[in-house]
Amino acid sequence: MKFDKKVILAYSDPAGFNIIGALIDKFIANRKKHNIDFKVFTNHEGIINEEYSSFVEIISNSLIEIENEIDRFSPDKVFTATSVNIFEHLWRISSKKKKSELNHL
Repeated sequence: MKFDKKVILAYSDPAGFNIIGALIDKFIANRKKHNIDFKVFTNHEGIINEEYSSFVEIISNSLIEIENEIDRFSPDKVFTATSVNIFEHLWRISSKKKKSELNHL
């Protein structure tokens, strides 16, 4: 993956966080800045690895809130974790609507 794009990462379960955590590590290793180059969202408290908690924002399963976040951050790409949870699906719907490039992990 090239790290020259603004990216949103979204997940809703611990298994999904495994890949998201690895991507956070890659962004940091490539000197990318949280809230500038990438943002991370989940809809559940308690599934955030403590060392990554400062990177993760909790947001509800609201299509409007998710669309607002995409509008505010204007990502080039949206990555979702593998879960079939509605949370990831809402990010996929919103990114297609907003024409961000979608990548499903």
